[in-house]
Amino acid sequence: MRQGAVTRRELRGARYLAPHIRWLVEVITDELPYLDYEATLDCCRAFLDPASPHHLDPAGLALLGCNDRFFLLTAPLGRRDALHPWVFARTREVEADPGISTCGAATISSRRW
Repeated sequence: MRQGAVTRRELRGARYLAPHIRWLVEVITDELPYLDYEATLDCCRAFLDPASPHHLDPAGLALLGCNDRFFLLTAPLGRRDALHPWVFARTREVEADPGISTCGAATISSRRW
């Protein structure tokens, strides 16, 4: 399920890009921005699960953390309280338009609910 119009953005954290994780660039730019909350959680679980074929090493986790605020918040930073659809939607809003004020986004978004 698509979250809305998200344009392809420049990859951040290129210093972490290694040959064995080049496939991750396409996932970051062309897939993750369009996944809904549950699908994103599934994807993140696969990246963190050592038994998964998509398990990421530290360089992959760093690259993903540089490019996905929800992943950064919930996995490397360990914010379990951020595992919520509302927080997920706000991180996607900021990624879609990095120029918005996060305080303003929270205020405007909370008024919609």
